[in-house]
Formats: sequence, C-alpha cells, structure tokens
Amino acid sequence: MTRVVAVGTAAAILGGLAIAASLPWAALVERVRVPEPWEGPTVRVVVEPGDTLWQIARRYHPHRDPRQVVDWIRSLNPGVDPGRLQIGQVVVVPVEMVEIAEEVR
Repeated sequence: MTRVVAVGTAAAILGGLAIAASLPWAALVERVRVPEPWEGPTVRVVVEPGDTLWQIARRYHPHRDPRQVVDWIRSLNPGVDPGRLQIGQVVVVPVEMVEIAEEVR
C-alpha cells in the first residue's frame, strides 16, 4: 500500500515538472517585473513613530503601486533595513515633482 502511494506521488511530481518545463519562458519573465530605477527628484524624509516604507510610499505616491515605490526607496537607501526603521532616521524618497514634495511635508 505504501509503495503504491509513493509511486503515485512520484508520478504526480514528475507530471508537474513536465508541465512546468513546457511553459514558455516569456510567460514567466512577464510575471517578474523589475522596476526601472528612479532617476527623478528626491526628498529626504525623517521617519516618524509608526512609519514603514509602505506608508511612506503611499504618502508620497498615493496613485502608484506602493510595491514599486518601496522598491525605489530601497534602491535609493541601500543601507536601510526596512524592518528596523528608527524614529528620526532620514530616508531618501522619490517624488514626482518638488512642488508635490513641499505639499506633503
């Protein structure tokens, strides 16, 4: 009984691998989108109590996908650990226009 289950499980795994191998690579590449690097203006933001990169991203880019903005913030701040933001820490944040940055402050 155990041997039949093991053979059935192995067949299912091999069948799954065969299906995965037959997928076109283009379909997989489309699912992994690497954001373009930010080359626009930036502002320096002081982290306040309760701030996360996600919240900062939504504050400065409310109409964009926050995941993309967080990626930009992380690329502009390579030494910043997103899980260990400290109150008073300065984080460089991308902005669309300097005027918008002044309004958000």
